[in-house]
Amino acid sequence: MSNLRYISTTEITSAVNTLNITDVFTDDFDIYVIEGIDIAMTNGGGDYLFGRVINSSGSPINSDYDYASGYIPSSSSTLAAETGSSKTEWESLNFIGAGTEDIGNITMYIFNPTNTSSFTFYTLQGSSFRTPSTINYMWRSVGAHESTASITGIQFSAKTGNMDSGKFKIYGLRID
Repeated sequence: MSNLRYISTTEITSAVNTLNITDVFTDDFDIYVIEGIDIAMTNGGGDYLFGRVINSSGSPINSDYDYASGYIPSSSSTLAAETGSSKTEWESLNFIGAGTEDIGNITMYIFNPTNTSSFTFYTLQGSSFRTPSTINYMWRSVGAHESTASITGIQFSAKTGNMDSGKFKIYGLRID
Protein backbone atom coordinates (compact mmCIF):
# COMPACT_ATOMS: atom_id res chain seq x y z
CA MET A 1 0.00 0.00 0.00
CA SER A 2 1.27 3.49 -0.82
CA ASN A 3 0.37 6.78 0.75
CA LEU A 4 1.00 10.21 -0.72
CA ARG A 5 1.27 12.91 1.94
CA TYR A 6 1.10 16.61 1.02
CA ILE A 7 4.05 18.62 2.37
CA SER A 8 4.05 22.10 0.81
CA THR A 9 3.26 24.40 -2.11
CA THR A 10 5.59 27.14 -3.30
CA GLU A 11 4.05 29.60 -5.75
CA ILE A 12 5.87 31.95 -8.11
CA THR A 13 4.02 35.27 -8.04
CA SER A 14 6.67 37.53 -9.65
CA ALA A 15 9.57 36.94 -12.02
CA VAL A 16 12.51 35.03 -10.50
CA ASN A 17 15.49 33.34 -12.08
CA THR A 18 16.01 30.98 -9.14
CA LEU A 19 13.56 29.44 -6.67
CA ASN A 20 14.81 27.72 -3.51
CA ILE A 21 12.45 25.31 -1.77
CA THR A 22 14.07 24.49 1.56
CA ASP A 23 13.40 22.21 4.51
CA VAL A 24 10.97 19.88 2.71
CA PHE A 25 12.92 16.59 2.64
CA THR A 26 13.21 14.75 5.97
CA ASP A 27 13.86 11.24 7.22
CA ASP A 28 10.07 10.66 7.18
CA PHE A 29 10.17 9.51 3.53
CA ASP A 30 12.63 7.90 1.13
CA ILE A 31 10.69 9.06 -1.95
CA TYR A 32 9.27 12.51 -2.69
CA VAL A 33 7.05 13.68 -5.54
CA ILE A 34 7.35 17.22 -6.92
CA GLU A 35 4.69 18.60 -9.24
CA GLY A 36 5.65 21.70 -11.20
CA ILE A 37 2.36 23.17 -12.44
CA ASP A 38 1.77 25.83 -15.13
CA ILE A 39 5.33 27.15 -15.09
CA ALA A 40 5.72 30.17 -17.39
CA MET A 41 9.09 31.58 -18.56
CA THR A 42 10.37 34.74 -20.20
CA ASN A 43 13.36 34.68 -22.50
CA GLY A 44 12.81 35.35 -26.20
CA GLY A 45 12.11 31.94 -27.68
CA GLY A 46 11.77 30.13 -24.38
CA ASP A 47 13.99 28.75 -21.67
CA TYR A 48 15.14 25.54 -20.00
CA LEU A 49 14.30 24.55 -16.44
CA PHE A 50 17.35 23.47 -14.40
CA GLY A 51 17.59 21.96 -10.91
CA ARG A 52 19.97 21.59 -7.97
CA VAL A 53 19.68 20.02 -4.53
CA ILE A 54 20.00 22.02 -1.31
CA ASN A 55 21.97 20.66 1.63
CA SER A 56 20.93 20.64 5.29
CA SER A 57 22.67 24.01 5.81
CA GLY A 58 20.30 25.58 3.26
CA SER A 59 22.92 26.00 0.51
CA PRO A 60 22.57 24.78 -3.09
CA ILE A 61 25.23 22.25 -4.06
CA ASN A 62 27.06 23.20 -7.28
CA SER A 63 28.76 19.94 -8.30
CA ASP A 64 28.42 16.21 -8.99
CA TYR A 65 25.25 16.14 -11.13
CA ASP A 66 24.65 13.46 -13.77
CA TYR A 67 21.56 13.36 -16.00
CA ALA A 68 20.09 12.04 -19.22
CA SER A 69 17.09 13.71 -20.85
CA GLY A 70 15.13 12.71 -23.91
CA TYR A 71 12.40 14.73 -25.56
CA ILE A 72 10.26 14.76 -28.65
CA PRO A 73 8.92 18.03 -30.07
CA SER A 74 5.51 17.66 -31.69
CA SER A 75 7.01 19.08 -34.91
CA SER A 76 9.20 15.98 -35.28
CA SER A 77 9.11 12.25 -34.70
CA THR A 78 12.80 12.24 -33.82
CA LEU A 79 13.90 11.80 -30.22
CA ALA A 80 16.46 14.37 -29.09
CA ALA A 81 18.71 13.57 -26.17
CA GLU A 82 20.97 15.47 -23.81
CA THR A 83 23.33 13.96 -21.25
CA GLY A 84 25.83 15.28 -18.78
CA SER A 85 28.10 14.03 -16.02
CA SER A 86 29.93 15.88 -13.26
CA LYS A 87 27.86 19.00 -14.01
CA THR A 88 27.04 21.96 -11.77
CA GLU A 89 23.28 21.22 -11.96
CA TRP A 90 20.69 18.98 -13.56
CA GLU A 91 20.16 20.56 -16.95
CA SER A 92 17.21 20.40 -19.34
CA LEU A 93 14.47 19.25 -16.97
CA ASN A 94 12.01 20.87 -19.39
CA PHE A 95 11.87 23.50 -22.14
CA ILE A 96 9.17 26.14 -21.79
CA GLY A 97 8.28 28.73 -24.42
CA ALA A 98 8.03 32.45 -23.71
CA GLY A 99 4.61 33.24 -25.18
CA THR A 100 1.82 34.57 -23.00
CA GLU A 101 0.05 31.21 -23.11
CA ASP A 102 3.13 28.95 -22.99
CA ILE A 103 3.35 26.72 -19.92
CA GLY A 104 5.29 23.72 -18.73
CA ASN A 105 4.59 20.98 -16.20
CA ILE A 106 6.77 18.37 -14.52
CA THR A 107 6.32 15.41 -12.23
CA MET A 108 9.60 14.60 -10.52
CA TYR A 109 10.39 11.77 -8.11
CA ILE A 110 13.31 12.31 -5.72
CA PHE A 111 14.83 9.19 -4.11
CA ASN A 112 16.89 9.00 -0.86
CA PRO A 113 17.52 12.72 -0.34
CA THR A 114 18.40 12.50 3.39
CA ASN A 115 20.07 9.07 3.28
CA THR A 116 23.79 9.71 3.84
CA SER A 117 24.62 6.16 2.68
CA SER A 118 23.21 6.70 -0.83
CA PHE A 119 23.29 9.14 -3.71
CA THR A 120 20.15 11.17 -4.41
CA PHE A 121 18.38 10.12 -7.62
CA TYR A 122 15.49 11.50 -9.66
CA THR A 123 13.15 10.52 -12.47
CA LEU A 124 11.04 13.10 -14.28
CA GLN A 125 8.25 13.38 -16.82
CA GLY A 126 7.42 16.75 -18.29
CA SER A 127 5.46 18.49 -20.98
CA SER A 128 5.27 21.99 -22.36
CA PHE A 129 2.85 23.72 -24.65
CA ARG A 130 3.69 26.61 -26.97
CA THR A 131 1.12 28.83 -28.66
CA PRO A 132 0.43 29.95 -31.31
CA SER A 133 3.10 27.77 -32.94
CA THR A 134 1.62 24.68 -31.27
CA ILE A 135 5.01 23.07 -30.85
CA ASN A 136 4.69 20.89 -27.78
CA TYR A 137 7.40 18.93 -26.01
CA MET A 138 7.26 15.68 -24.07
CA TRP A 139 10.20 15.08 -21.68
CA ARG A 140 11.68 12.12 -19.81
CA SER A 141 14.72 12.54 -17.63
CA VAL A 142 16.74 10.65 -15.02
CA GLY A 143 19.68 11.70 -12.95
CA ALA A 144 21.76 11.45 -9.83
CA HIS A 145 23.54 13.73 -7.44
CA GLU A 146 26.74 11.81 -6.74
CA SER A 147 27.18 12.80 -3.13
CA THR A 148 26.02 11.32 0.15
CA ALA A 149 25.23 14.72 1.65
CA SER A 150 21.90 15.02 3.45
CA ILE A 151 19.58 16.86 1.05
CA THR A 152 16.70 18.83 2.57
CA GLY A 153 15.56 21.00 -0.36
CA ILE A 154 15.60 21.65 -4.08
CA GLN A 155 16.35 24.62 -6.29
CA PHE A 156 14.77 25.28 -9.68
CA SER A 157 16.06 27.92 -12.08
CA ALA A 158 15.66 29.22 -15.60
CA LYS A 159 18.77 28.84 -17.75
CA THR A 160 18.94 32.47 -18.88
CA GLY A 161 15.61 34.20 -18.25
CA ASN A 162 13.02 34.05 -15.49
CA MET A 163 10.18 31.93 -14.25
CA ASP A 164 7.19 34.29 -14.20
CA SER A 165 4.52 32.14 -12.62
CA GLY A 166 3.67 28.61 -11.60
CA LYS A 167 3.73 26.50 -8.49
CA PHE A 168 5.63 23.55 -7.09
CA LYS A 169 3.79 21.07 -4.87
CA ILE A 170 5.77 18.55 -2.83
CA TYR A 171 4.51 15.26 -1.44
CA GLY A 172 6.13 12.47 0.54
CA LEU A 173 5.47 8.94 -0.74
CA ARG A 174 5.24 6.33 1.98
CA ILE A 175 5.42 2.70 0.96
CA ASP A 176 4.11 0.39 3.68
